[in-house]
Amino acid sequence: MPTVVVDAMGGDHAPDAAVAGAVAAAARGVDVVLVGDEDRLKAFDTGLPVVHAPEVIEMGEDPARAIREKKNASVSVAARMVGDGEA
Repeated sequence: MPTVVVDAMGGDHAPDAAVAGAVAAAARGVDVVLVGDEDRLKAFDTGLPVVHAPEVIEMGEDPARAIREKKNASVSVAARMVGDGEA
């Protein structure tokens, strides 16, 4: 089964909702990797692997500009992982 990468910092109730979903998926046998602020995600103590992404694209930002400028945003890191075949 392929690994699923989750941008844990995206969404209205991040990271809580994303982490809860990732944990539920992992409980069903899905390989999951969380991407986002490592300190915040490690505090959940899920045992899931975490890839650190120190930046977040905020709701009010211009999406195209933010993607170009924030190379270490969680969504950018997650997309790169997929592009590189890691997830």
